Amino acid sequence: MYNFKKIDNENLLETFPLITQLRTDISEKDCVSLFKVMQSEGYQMIALTDHRVIKAIAGFKIQTNFYNKKHLFLYDLVTESSDRSKGYGNAMMTYLEEIALKNQCVYIALESGLARLDAHRFYEDKNNFDKFCYSFRKPLNTK
Repeated sequence: MYNFKKIDNENLLETFPLITQLRTDISEKDCVSLFKVMQSEGYQMIALTDHRVIKAIAGFKIQTNFYNKKHLFLYDLVTESSDRSKGYGNAMMTYLEEIALKNQCVYIALESGLARLDAHRFYEDKNNFDKFCYSFRKPLNTK
């Protein structure tokens, strides 16, 4: 049976190899500093372990807005690349649904890069998500 554990500042770097499978441009230093800020804004991370080995992680925040009402926004979800299609991602999604329901959320929402077709199949075909919009962003000149 799988176990779930909360990730905090003290055990964050245990997840770094998985984080970099999803967020390939992040350094350990940036990971630690961003995580502290994200936590202060309500971000939470959990890890799914199997025999004490981290197999998947998920980062999320419970939030409210006009279009999704109260919802769990899933920022990060990644399963160890060598362990994909073994049920870890589905187990994590089930656990996230339990968290969302416990917090009276009406949705789980997420964004996924256009090129991540395998991830889209996972969300749509295996977890009943609807693809209903595009997400846009504009880089700002911060110099």
